[in-house]
Amino acid sequence: MPHISATDLTKSFGTLQAISNLHLSIEEGEFVSIIGPSGCGKSTLLRILGGMLVPSSGSVAIGGGSPQAAQSRKQIGFVFQDPALLPWRNVTSNINLPMEINRGAPSGVGVSELLDMVGLKEFESFHPYQLSGGMQQRVALARALVFDPSVLLMDEPFGALDEITRGEMRYELLRIWEQRRKTVLFVTHSIAEAIALSDRVLVMSRQPGQIKADIAINLPRPRMEDIELTDKFRAYAKDLKDLLK
Repeated sequence: MPHISATDLTKSFGTLQAISNLHLSIEEGEFVSIIGPSGCGKSTLLRILGGMLVPSSGSVAIGGGSPQAAQSRKQIGFVFQDPALLPWRNVTSNINLPMEINRGAPSGVGVSELLDMVGLKEFESFHPYQLSGGMQQRVALARALVFDPSVLLMDEPFGALDEITRGEMRYELLRIWEQRRKTVLFVTHSIAEAIALSDRVLVMSRQPGQIKADIAINLPRPRMEDIELTDKFRAYAKDLKDLLK
């Protein structure tokens, strides 16, 4: 049974059909990216899978149950483009916020361990204004992992970063993923980012969104930045650009 699945998924907002008859299957521990034109329903799909939106028709399952059930069991972590850190809280208390809000939830990963994982141990007492954009996103990632979810849904988490920081962050994310091997669904507009991170890249069509291509990325792991200089990487980039035309 796939870890994440969607069958005949459709979502409409009034007369606007955002997603139409979409099928999706992701195995446990896979890192899968989604690319596609703006407005094709990538973020809508992520929110349906996370239990934040209800589909108009079709079925969705996370770990064999509903997204809402997975949410209630704290099996889904979210990371968005805006890290949404509380400015009056330091790094440690921002990471710990979900634990404070959900006091009855099962214990997850300790904050100290998360700080080590994301490389912010020396910045635990810093406030968001004292952190770079990349460091703020590391805090957001640590916060998403605080309950040790099995699924991580990421909606353009590096989209607001400058190109250099964005390049660094994708390999930081890979380093962290190698430690935990979460099932990741990652929305991005960057072809290079999708290739560098993923086991598979899903290409969505224009609205109403459907999965029009499923490209396996057969590059060795662990991956470092120099993989982007290889002929195979460039060949994947060309194929994906052609699919997006």
